Order: sequence, then C-alpha cells, then structure tokens
Amino acid sequence: MHEKIASYLANEMGKTERLDFERLLVEDAALQNEVFAQIELLNRTSEGPDFNSKEAFKRIEPSLSTKVVEMTPKRNFSFLKIAATLLIVLTAGYFISRTVNQSSQGQEVVYSTTSQIDVFQLSDGTQVRLNSNSRLELAEGFGLSNREVNLMGAANFEVTKDASLPFVINAHNGSVEVLGTVFEVNAYPQEDIELNVAEGKVKFASKTTAKQDLFEAGDRGILTADGKVLTKTAQKNKNYAAWWTRRLVFEDAALNEVFADLEKAYNVEIQYEQALANCIYGAILENYTLTEALEAIKTIFPNIEKIEIKDSFIKLEGTACKN
Repeated sequence: MHEKIASYLANEMGKTERLDFERLLVEDAALQNEVFAQIELLNRTSEGPDFNSKEAFKRIEPSLSTKVVEMTPKRNFSFLKIAATLLIVLTAGYFISRTVNQSSQGQEVVYSTTSQIDVFQLSDGTQVRLNSNSRLELAEGFGLSNREVNLMGAANFEVTKDASLPFVINAHNGSVEVLGTVFEVNAYPQEDIELNVAEGKVKFASKTTAKQDLFEAGDRGILTADGKVLTKTAQKNKNYAAWWTRRLVFEDAALNEVFADLEKAYNVEIQYEQALANCIYGAILENYTLTEALEAIKTIFPNIEKIEIKDSFIKLEGTACKN
C-alpha cells in the first residue's frame, strides 16, 4: 500500500487506478491519515519539484516502521475535500505536469494539467491560472523575441505590460493580443473560443477570416469553432471565473443556469430532472466544495429528493418548485 500512496502522490496512477484508490481513501480513515502523514514527510524531505513514485518511496521507506506522524483523525471526508487538501501539495511542487524541452535556440516550455488547477508565473512576470485538463505551450524565445503562447483549454491571464512585445495567445482558429491586462480565455478543441476581459483592452481575431475586434473590461467575446463568426457582448454572468476564484453569485437565477455554472466551476457533468430547471435560487457560495454547494442548494429546495455523486458525474432527482 505504501508504494500505491507514493504513486498516487506522484500523480502516476492511471485514471481507473486513481479513482479506485480515491474511493478507498474516502472510506478508510486510517489510509487518509497515512496519506497525510506521507505528505508531511515529503514536504520535510523534498528538495524540489522533480518527484516520482520510486524516489518518493525511497524517502518514505526508511520511516515506515519507525516513524509515526501524529494526525487528527479526519472522518467523513468527501473526495472533493481530500482533493482540496492535496491541492496544498500542488503549490509545493507536486502534481504539476510541467515539461521543459531543451532546443538549440533556447527553452521550449509546456505547462499541462489533468485534474488540478495550476498557478504559475511566466518569465515576463505574467501570472497564469491554468484550468484542469488544459495545456499551455510557450514559443521558443518567449520573453526575448516574442511573448506568444498556444492554449488548449481554459486559463486566466494577468499580463505584465510590455509595449515592445505584445502578449499573443493562439487558440486553434483564433488569437488574442494584449499589451497588459487581466482576462480569461476558454479554447477547447472543436468548441467556440470564449474571451472575458476583466481589465484593459485586448484584440480578438480570427485566423480563418479577417474578422477582429477590440474588447475592453466587461466585454465577452465568442469566436465560433470554425473561426467564421466573432461576436461581442457585455458580460452578464460574472461566474465565468469561478473555476479559480471559487466564488459563485446567484441573483434570482434559474437552477438550470446554476447547474451550468457549477459544471464549469468544478469541471463536472450534472444531470437533473427538467422539473427542477425553473426553480429560482439566490445565494453567494464562496470557497465551497461541490458537495457543500449541492447540499446548500438542497437545503433551500426540499423538493430535490436525491443527489447522486459518482466521480465527476452528478445526478439530481426531484419535483417542480411551487413558485
């Protein structure tokens, strides 16, 4: 089991093996304590972000029979709460998939994530929050001759100003060019590209047509997946950044809109009976796990009779609201 813990902490498990381990982790308080004990031990002994299960096990092995780290029992953990706690380890250097490939002209850097959110700073000072299941590639010479990146997935950018080197994000059929601003781009394969600008101005352009436009703070842009249609509207839904802010604000929102925002914020799929769709909900959910958010909603709507959670799939059953 100790080797499995090391493999889990190194994020080297396959999807099925990881899910099986996490189900066991939810149910077994002793295993929870052992995992957190090994995290504590690794934090004490780790020298950097390069981390694999074999090296981790070598560091852990000498202490297995002689060293016990006292920890408060953590009963009734949901998987999401465990994941949130392990995210602390992510910031220390584990679970982050970063590959650096050397080339004759410099460094080519690729940042990628699986089930976690990664926060990092580029060499030009730009801060990036990379959503789960996303990938960011830096062009060769980034920060020297250019500031170009390629994005697949979703990311929030706080771009350092540099008038001589515009920051350019390439996303399949579109590109976003800025000098210095705060904005967010969603660019998943075969889907529309979505831009939300929080500060400053950016140029959003199609690569397949001549369409382009300037977007300012408060603007939302959508470029169709084929790159043919570019639209600009005012941001109406402020929850677009909830995947990293963990703050959701609902004002007289229908539950179908609430569930759509929860899906984006927590990277899950929610299936619900249409009878629930038009129930009206108002609340501010800040720093809630998904389970806690669903429980908060169910408290307001006793007509939600059943909530099933299986991995990243949620199913809700219930009857119509009496509005």
